[in-house]
Amino acid sequence: MMKFVKAAREIQAKQKAKPLSAVAIKKVAKVTEGLSLSIAGIQGNPDGSFFVSTTKTGGNADELNPWDEVLPK
Repeated sequence: MMKFVKAAREIQAKQKAKPLSAVAIKKVAKVTEGLSLSIAGIQGNPDGSFFVSTTKTGGNADELNPWDEVLPK
């Protein structure tokens, strides 16, 4: 088992970190827009991963919606 762990660590050490991909960020942005979220920030990590912080967008609860009125009978 120790040989496997040593080999895995050597392979991991040889692998280079992938750069932050603009394509991946664009895909995440498209998905977040579909969920009615807006991107507040993106944090890139040295290993090529990234963290996206979002905020909820949409109407204010105090705003009146004209579709909420009851129709006369």
